Amino acid sequence: MIDVLATPLPQRLRVHAPSFLRRLLSAARPVVATPRVVAVTTGGLFLAGGAVVTAATLIDPTGFGAEMAIRVLAVMAICFGVVSAVLGARPPAWVTHVFVAAGTGLISAGVALADSPTVATALACLIVLIAVDSAFFFAWPAALLHLVAAVACCALALGLPGGPGASVAVVVGGLAVATAAVVGWLVRAAGAAETDPLTGLVNRRGLDRVVDETVTAAGQSGRPVSLAVVDVDHFKDVNDRAGRRGGDQLLVDLAAEWRPALPRTATLARLGGDEFVVLLPGLRLPAAVSVLQRLRAATPAPHTVSVGVAQWEPESPSSMLPDADHALYEAKRAGRNRIALHESTSALRGEVRRALSEGELVVHYQPVVTLSEGRAVGAEALLRWQHPQRGMIPPAEYLPLLEGSELMAEIDFFVLAEACRQALRWRVSGGPATVAVNVSGDELVDPAYADRVAALLEQVGLPPSALVLEVTESSLAGESDAALGTLRRLRSLGVAIAVDDFGTGYSSLTRLPVDILKIDRSFVSQIRRPDDAAPVVQAVLALARAFGLDVIAEGVEHAHQAQVLHALGCAHAQGYLYGRPADAAQLHQDTTARAAATATAVSLAG
Repeated sequence: MIDVLATPLPQRLRVHAPSFLRRLLSAARPVVATPRVVAVTTGGLFLAGGAVVTAATLIDPTGFGAEMAIRVLAVMAICFGVVSAVLGARPPAWVTHVFVAAGTGLISAGVALADSPTVATALACLIVLIAVDSAFFFAWPAALLHLVAAVACCALALGLPGGPGASVAVVVGGLAVATAAVVGWLVRAAGAAETDPLTGLVNRRGLDRVVDETVTAAGQSGRPVSLAVVDVDHFKDVNDRAGRRGGDQLLVDLAAEWRPALPRTATLARLGGDEFVVLLPGLRLPAAVSVLQRLRAATPAPHTVSVGVAQWEPESPSSMLPDADHALYEAKRAGRNRIALHESTSALRGEVRRALSEGELVVHYQPVVTLSEGRAVGAEALLRWQHPQRGMIPPAEYLPLLEGSELMAEIDFFVLAEACRQALRWRVSGGPATVAVNVSGDELVDPAYADRVAALLEQVGLPPSALVLEVTESSLAGESDAALGTLRRLRSLGVAIAVDDFGTGYSSLTRLPVDILKIDRSFVSQIRRPDDAAPVVQAVLALARAFGLDVIAEGVEHAHQAQVLHALGCAHAQGYLYGRPADAAQLHQDTTARAAATATAVSLAG
């Protein structure tokens, strides 16, 4: 996590009271008016109008009188349309207003050049396209300005000598006004479901839609996308000091101040409370930080904000918002009033792939022992990263960022293969009889996973009974038919199935084909005295006995916990009391020494 801009900004950089006009224009802007949609639709309307007029002049040239001049105007409209569609979201917002005004000018000029009242009336009807465009995409004040200008210019052209006259101008103008009113009302009614009623910004629903559209476009074009989560520092104090109304007013002020500080292509959303999101298409993290500096500068004093920023990665398109949230947490933990960047997931994945190919990823083992004798009867395989510079890197720092990727599947199978080979060596040299390997939810729903396990066991030469596959209750969420089918297939091979972290989820033992329950360490840690009743542990043990299942207690760190578990009838345990995860050689050395010590103690006791 990279921390930038930790020092407060100079007060002279802050933007003060927002203008009334800026609030008025931005508050009524439809949610659907994204720059790309505006540009493409405006271009399409120009193309449609120009194409229709061009076709008409070619079909009946004599009916237009000044057909060549009108045809030139139509070709100009087509050119405007092509330029608007090609440029897309790149030009500033005022360019769209220029295009719409140019459309008004082209239509009015065509009406004025027409030699017959019929042709002039037909061309004047094209003003409806201007009404649709402005009502659909512009805030009400701007839309009304364009509509009035269009109707006025068209009415003047219709009222020229030899033209259709005032009656036609009234009909055409009324049609344009009615169309604009209906289109404007419909688009705002549809957009209300995606609008935050307090600030007028996009809400969570609208943000989800915009993010999906942006990510899809980025996947096709390869352009970067950045996303920031912004929280107001100490917002609770604002509510306590100024009341709910004062807190709401601050949120409204922030929305009004921040909009002008952002690029036209950006989307500013409010997810709820004081949490805002800024979506920045086309910007990599350094450029995004520059934009967010302006956003911080636009925050009215004395308030400050904390910002977490992440960049979209093609390999994990859905992680952008969680990554930004994580960065925001780091910004707050570091003292607030700063911007924190999330490390690139793709860079991390590249580093992990390199580590896998160069042998830095290794498998360590933690013993599973009998509570009666302390003898190791099994071991759980655990992935470790031995980095040449950073030393041992905990799995929690990188595995969550790999979930759902092809690399994670490669690592999972690497651990399984290494564990199976080590279990075979133990069968020859003496050691734990079984090895346990964790299985992810993605693997469980893969219809080919059970066959891959069977093929690996046959290739290694390890009996299926020597392998235990551990599934967490969270990976069994919903107990899908695909996951249950995989478990049944594995169990039919002779592989034992264990439910890890049992007691933290909602799985039903009546449906699960399992052999072992592993009591979650959170329940074991509640055993604080040798006379502790441990009611949850008792319940799990009773449940296991009812279903004929073995039980392993996880996280056993103290002797009194082992005593209580043994007294309750728990047969096996795992935890630091019996050994930390270590490589196979160290595990063999530790278990041999522990077995010798136990034998000596038994001999002396006899």
